[in-house]
Amino acid sequence: MNEARRLEAEGAVRILTPHEVREVHGDGSIEAVTIENTSTGETERYDCEALITLLGFVSHLGSIADWGVELEGKRQIKIDPMSCETSMPGVYAAGDVAGYPGKITLITVGMGEAAIAANNAIARIRGEKVQPKYSTD
Repeated sequence: MNEARRLEAEGAVRILTPHEVREVHGDGSIEAVTIENTSTGETERYDCEALITLLGFVSHLGSIADWGVELEGKRQIKIDPMSCETSMPGVYAAGDVAGYPGKITLITVGMGEAAIAANNAIARIRGEKVQPKYSTD
């Protein structure tokens, strides 16, 4: 994080906390994002070429634990690793919050789970069979 703070001091990046991305703008590539300051509720649009999100280092389910989804231990939501779907139909989870036997909690695993979850959610919404796409398309 020291490198990120140095880059911020040099004006190369902006670190915004506590903020959440509300919209990503662009046509084929990121041109701007709309960010909400979660403390004040104010939103602001920022022109940018890249967006790097840092969601933290502590897994905490918060109110999701009250949704009625089946848990894997105390800190993870049980998912089917083939689809990333939870015990609640139409609800998917990925990353540190998602759990199953043999899960390896690494960023790269979470990125793969996010792609699996997104593809399965889109297929469900469209009523189609999941069709994996090549990353070069």
